[in-house]
Order: sequence, then C-alpha cells, then structure tokens
Amino acid sequence: MISLEVISYLNNDSILSALLGATIDDTKIYPLQAPHGSEQPYIVFNVPSNGTIEENIKEISISLDCIADDYITAENIRNRVSILLDRQDTIRKYITSVMYKYFWSKRVGGAEFKDSDINLYHRASIFDFKYAILPEPEYLLTEDGDYLITEDGNKIILEP
Repeated sequence: MISLEVISYLNNDSILSALLGATIDDTKIYPLQAPHGSEQPYIVFNVPSNGTIEENIKEISISLDCIADDYITAENIRNRVSILLDRQDTIRKYITSVMYKYFWSKRVGGAEFKDSDINLYHRASIFDFKYAILPEPEYLLTEDGDYLITEDGNKIILEP
C-alpha cells in the first residue's frame, strides 16, 4: 500500500521524529486513531480517497492530522510534514519504491480545530499523490540455466 510507504518515509525523518518525541517502539504516527492513552504529540493518518484517474495512473489522498496539547507544536509538526510531502514532481527522489512509480505529491487542503473536551489542537493536511503500480519483473532463463535475464537486460546469476 502506498500509504504505508509514505508513512515509512515520514518515520525515517529525524526532525519529524524529534518533534513527535518518537521512539523505536512508538513512531507516534497511527492509522485512523491513536491508541488509548497515547501521549501527545502524534499524527493520525487516513486515506479518504483512493482511485484511478487514467487507465494505469492512480491517485490517492492521505490526510495527516497533527495533534498536540499546544497550537505551536501542532503547527510545527504540520509544517515539517508539508516540507516532506509537498514535493510536486520531485517526490520520486525522496520515496523509493519497487512497487510504485511516484509522479507527484501536493498539499491540497487541510483544517484546524481545538478539541476543547480534551484540550488538544488539531492541524490537519491532505496530500494527493499520483502514481503507477509497477509491473512484476519478468525473467528469462538462459539455455544453460546459469542465470536469468530481467526485462531491463540485467543478469541474475543463479546459485547452484
């Protein structure tokens, strides 16, 4: 899933991890909702839209809600997420994938509010990604059976 690759990319950013207070055991980026008792700040993500725009071109929207107990912290986290993901056509330089070819990413919206019941600030952003699913590589076995040739001409030597 493309959303998991995007989240992995965010998890590997040392500045964002520091802003979140992330640890090896808790990246502080959660799908749909934070676990009960989670300490702020953290990010909650979801996929509000996932579809096809052309025959082989797909588009996905990913919403990232940056949540903290003060406005400035939530805004600093959201700004870092925007720096990482609002890359337009250069996103493919930052997220490498064997499953997808990334064409662009762009911040397309967002919202902010304060949950007064639990005194938390929410600074959400929505990012659109345009991508294609890469085909499975095809291999040709040579006549002597010593190696495979991939569709791009590379040789894979077979171990005996």
